[in-house]
Amino acid sequence: MIPIENSWFFAASVASLITMLLHIFLGGKDAARPLLQSKGIVQSAKYTNYYCWHLVTIYIGIMAFSFLAAAVRNEYALGLTMTFAAVLNALLNLAILISKKQSFLQMPQWFIFLVIGFLGALGISSANHLAF
Repeated sequence: MIPIENSWFFAASVASLITMLLHIFLGGKDAARPLLQSKGIVQSAKYTNYYCWHLVTIYIGIMAFSFLAAAVRNEYALGLTMTFAAVLNALLNLAILISKKQSFLQMPQWFIFLVIGFLGALGISSANHLAF
């Protein structure tokens, strides 16, 4: 059993892992598969977007692993970095939703990343700031 020093960073890690799984299984069905089946997109644009979809999977996995490392070591800097990334993800999604007049329910990534950011912020508040 891995000793957890910061339970909030651990919660952010679990939330990130769940997000990654949602991205793989629901995103694959709702975003990646229709993208690959589309006929009206230039091949290079289609496969670049598909590549980016995989990059997001890797990115969220790195976020989950990094929050876990921050939880085990109670590491302020790593937790801060991942929290900042989660909040930026939420803000980017909100900017796209608003500027493109999309539904908040059809693109819930903003909420998911906001939860991860909130958990990370709680972890930051209880982390060892001297390690920074």
